[in-house]
Amino acid sequence: MGADGTITVLVKGTNEWVCKPGNENKIGAPPMCMNPMGMRWMIDAMQGKPKPTNAAPGMIYMLCGATQTSNTNPGDKTRPAIPIGPHWMITWPFNAATNGKFATKALG
Repeated sequence: MGADGTITVLVKGTNEWVCKPGNENKIGAPPMCMNPMGMRWMIDAMQGKPKPTNAAPGMIYMLCGATQTSNTNPGDKTRPAIPIGPHWMITWPFNAATNGKFATKALG
């Protein structure tokens, strides 16, 4: 999958899920599988959109785990890698800055 969301199909599956190979030599490029709404969310994130455009919950799983450089800024590439174990993600459209402030106020 390209950063612009273009997809090169290696093997056609039998359902709506899409799995993409990762690059173990690149931080933030794990192998993952996504349903259509999860893929919409991931493409929006990769393109740096301020808010995801998926209209319903999505699912993404990364059974090999992942690495990233920030828990708060996906564009930050200056910090050391943070390893994350295998996980599922439920994606929903939201504004992280607004929701983060709300969660801090609500818990604070």
